[in-house]
Amino acid sequence: GIALVTSARGLMHRIFHYIIRMQQNGSTLLPSRAAGTLTDFKSVSVTIPVPWGTIAAKAWGNPSNLPVLALHGWQDNAGGFDNLIPLLSKEMYIVAMDWPGHGLSSKRPYLYNTFEYVSDIRYAADALKWKSFSLLAHSMGAGAASWVQQPPPPNYKYALLLCLVCSCPP
Repeated sequence: GIALVTSARGLMHRIFHYIIRMQQNGSTLLPSRAAGTLTDFKSVSVTIPVPWGTIAAKAWGNPSNLPVLALHGWQDNAGGFDNLIPLLSKEMYIVAMDWPGHGLSSKRPYLYNTFEYVSDIRYAADALKWKSFSLLAHSMGAGAASWVQQPPPPNYKYALLLCLVCSCPP
């Protein structure tokens, strides 16, 4: 199994170690659900209230464990993490949210931009009552996560940004 990861660098190391091991064994990158390898770590649905409706999410693990918010990329949804998250530590509580207008989340009635995505991260953290948490983000989600560090002070511990689509400040 994969042990508790206490830093973004540790999480990245464990993901790459897994990928390398799978490639060396000649296996596919991620095991299939049919093989029964991922069925012991199931997700549950989570609903996060927002002023225009709800943000849908999936959660894995025990809510008392290390909180991690997973953010998907362009034209994807929380289901994009279905194969990766069960391979990570069972000592984390990972919530993968659907951005507004993606997956099962309500559409925002106004402009979509990076600043609004940052507010969505804050809505999720507040609804989950997380004072601090870590981020696991891909593509557009990584771009939004890169802005969370802007004022007010950040409340995340670590951020692992995969394939960052840069929306960095000038």
